[in-house]
This record gives sequence, structure tokens and C-alpha cells, in this order.
Amino acid sequence: MKRRTSSTNKEMICDYKTKCVIKIVKQIMFISLLVILVMGCSVKKEDNNYQHYSISKPEVDAYKLFLTEKLENPQKNRETGFKVALIRLDEDDVYEMALLSKNDAEYPLTLYGYQGGQVVELNVDEVSFTDGPGRTFAYLEGQNCFYYSRLRIEGDDSLYTKDIFSMENGQPYLEHTISYLWPSYETQDPDTASYYFDSEEITREEYKELNNKKYNLNLDLDRNLSHPEGFYEIRADYLTEVDSTQDLEKALSKDYFYFYSSAYHKNEGQPHPWGT
Repeated sequence: MKRRTSSTNKEMICDYKTKCVIKIVKQIMFISLLVILVMGCSVKKEDNNYQHYSISKPEVDAYKLFLTEKLENPQKNRETGFKVALIRLDEDDVYEMALLSKNDAEYPLTLYGYQGGQVVELNVDEVSFTDGPGRTFAYLEGQNCFYYSRLRIEGDDSLYTKDIFSMENGQPYLEHTISYLWPSYETQDPDTASYYFDSEEITREEYKELNNKKYNLNLDLDRNLSHPEGFYEIRADYLTEVDSTQDLEKALSKDYFYFYSSAYHKNEGQPHPWGT
């Protein structure tokens, strides 16, 4: 009887220890899950703090102050609801800024630079940039080459123009112009078209070599879905509107390549709906 009682006591003790271990394990699992949830919330909160990702450069701080003043004086500046992108037009390590201000279905685009500690507008005589159907602004990242293309219908004629720009002494200048003129927009017969490089008439083959290869938005892309190369087209629909200082922090937290490559990846590297 004593042996059976001893055996029973041992079983009861083992059962008690097992329950204790299970209880301790459950407590550890609960605490671990609670820690994970708390850390997860902390990370999410930190992700919403765009200052964590902000680009620490003098020109970015200057652009931020420049645009903050516009936000604080909407009556004077009429610049609420704008979009903005940090871009690198030339070879130096200083960002330029593209400001897109909504005007109905289009976004007039103004370029700004940082020179002598000041934000300055980068003007091009007799050229106004716009993002919209039939109009494209695109640039080669940090390679001092960008272009603006547009299609105009004038009566029965259609005129396509692609202006190629470079930067010199901190200001853009017109380097070359590629264009063609169709006498009839309806027929669009290439045999009736005239092609030009600057002011000189060229052949259709010479035009295609320049427009479709050297300065083409889509054909310069290498189809690498994670890293687009070639000309980057500035598009308003790739950016979010800036209506507050928080929006501004987000817009200037990364350069335009981040926003462009994200949209490019979603588009699976396919040619853009407009802009060639």
C-alpha cells in the first residue's frame, strides 16, 4: 500500500509540475506577444514620422522654408494644393526642385535651384513647362540633360517639338530642338511630314535616330523592374498634393527617384501612357 501511495504522490507531483510549466510557457508567450505588438505599434508610429527619413541638406531645408511660406500665405501666393519633387538635373550634388501647381487638368511646372544660400527660379526664355496630356518633362538623373516635349494642333497642321536642355552656370539653356510638322493631322502621312533638328531640315531616318533612340523616354528604360534607368518623366500623378506642413515633410523626405521607381515598378516597366 505504501508503494502504491508513493507512486500516486509522484504522479500528482509530476502532474502539478507539468501544469506549472505549461502555465509559465503560456505566460512567456503572452508577454512575448505583448512585446511584439507594442514594438510593432512603435515602428508604425515611427514610419509616420517623415523627419526620420528627411534628407539633411542645406538646399532641402531652404526649399522647405520657401514652400512653408507659400502654405502660410495662400491668399498672397496661391500655391496651396501644389506638388513638389526633388530632382538632380546636373552633375553636382545639389538638388533642384520641381514645383507643380494645379491648373484644371494640367500642372504647370516651375524649376528652382539653390545658389548662394538662396532659392532661385530657373527660367528658360520663352519656354513654360507643363505636365499633362501631350506634354512631357523628363530628365536624366545627374547627367545634365533634360527635355520638354509637346504636341500642338494648329488648324489642319500638327507640330511636335522636343526641346533638349542642359545646365550652365546654374541656369538651364536650350541646347537642341527636334521637331516635325504634319500638314494634315487627320491623315498623319509620314511621307508628307517635314523633320527638323534645330533649324535644319533632316530626313525621316535622321529624325527617328534622334527622337526614338537618343532622346526617347521609353526606349531608354532597361526594363529592370526594380531600378528604372534612362529619362525620368516628372508626372503629377506620381506625387501627392501638399496642403499642410506634414504633406510637405513627406514630399521632401525622398528624392523623386523613389516616387518614380515605385510607380514604374507598379507599371511593370511598361511605356508610359503619354510622353515619348
